Amino acid sequence: MKISRSVLLKAGAAIAILGVGLGAMFLLSSSKAEANKREVEPPLRKVETFIPQFKDIPYIVDGNGMVESSGSIEIYGTVSGKVTYSFKDLQSGTAVSKGELLLKIDSRQAENTLNLARAELIKAVASIVPQFKTGTDGLYGKWNSYLNSLNFSISDTRAIPEVSSSREKLLISTFGIYSAYYNVKNAEIQLEQHNIIAPFDGYISGSSILENSFISAGQPLFTLVDAENLKVSVPLTVDELSKIDVTVRPEVTISTSIGNAIELKGNLISKDIQMDRFSQMMNVYIEFTNPDLDSRFAPGNYVDISIAAMVLTNTAAVPRYAVIDNSFVYTYKDKLLSRENISIRAVSNDTVYMENTLPPDTEIITTILQKPLLGMKLSSLADDELVTGDTNEEDS
Repeated sequence: MKISRSVLLKAGAAIAILGVGLGAMFLLSSSKAEANKREVEPPLRKVETFIPQFKDIPYIVDGNGMVESSGSIEIYGTVSGKVTYSFKDLQSGTAVSKGELLLKIDSRQAENTLNLARAELIKAVASIVPQFKTGTDGLYGKWNSYLNSLNFSISDTRAIPEVSSSREKLLISTFGIYSAYYNVKNAEIQLEQHNIIAPFDGYISGSSILENSFISAGQPLFTLVDAENLKVSVPLTVDELSKIDVTVRPEVTISTSIGNAIELKGNLISKDIQMDRFSQMMNVYIEFTNPDLDSRFAPGNYVDISIAAMVLTNTAAVPRYAVIDNSFVYTYKDKLLSRENISIRAVSNDTVYMENTLPPDTEIITTILQKPLLGMKLSSLADDELVTGDTNEEDS
């Protein structure tokens, strides 16, 4: 079938028109995409920075421990018998003073034993005095004076006069004065054990003891606690101990673990010479006084301890979280992320103390960065504040 020329021309014209339209549409769409395309830069990370100040810093070693009485003693019965006197029934918490009679046990038999021993001593001395009457060496006057000093009412028998010659020694041995004297001293000691006297100011702890009750020798009676003079043992690491000079008895601040508003002062007095093999720590011992008997510092309570240690010279304090792997810090330099190695002198709680090894005016980044890349662009909050301040000044 033969196609006419007019049909071919019409078909060619239609194809040409369609091609021109498609080309125009492509040009229009590409120009629109170019018009909508813009260069978008990623936002700069804002960081906080500070310039460390190097100076002499008094280093403080912190710790904690349990308060103990420095003078707590257990009192046991040394003789058996009926209680004839009990100070306020020795109820727990009773305050007592040094030298106060706390407990008296029936001592009539012990008193009789002592008086019998004194009678034997008086008899022996009375027998020897006439032996010195004819002498001119003064022995008569010496032993006669000693005889007159002996009686049954004194609490402590006077010591035997000093022997000055072999004849005198022979006579007092022959008449049994030595044995009689020491029998008296033993009887006095036995009588003293029937009275229990407070050795220091303190407080009674234990079950009460009533009058007319019976106690036995070796029976635990009560505990006398010194609630004013106290001590604390605190475990420290070797590094912490190396910064404390124990020989100067450094000052210590003692505070309550709950609400540290109240503080007491004490001194570090000694330390162990052997390390605990499990904790790898060593105890130091602190003494302090609680004159007001504040119950928050009573024996058995846990307290916080701050020990004045050595002075760290030419040192700066840095937040612990700003130090990476205990070896370097991130820095802000020319608006880029950089890093500097550091040398640590000490670590205490949330603070790291470092030596002055950084270049001058180094800005340490204290913001925690996620996936930090050295050389990445940063923006400092300090710079932003400075720019804002300059703008405000220009507006005014």
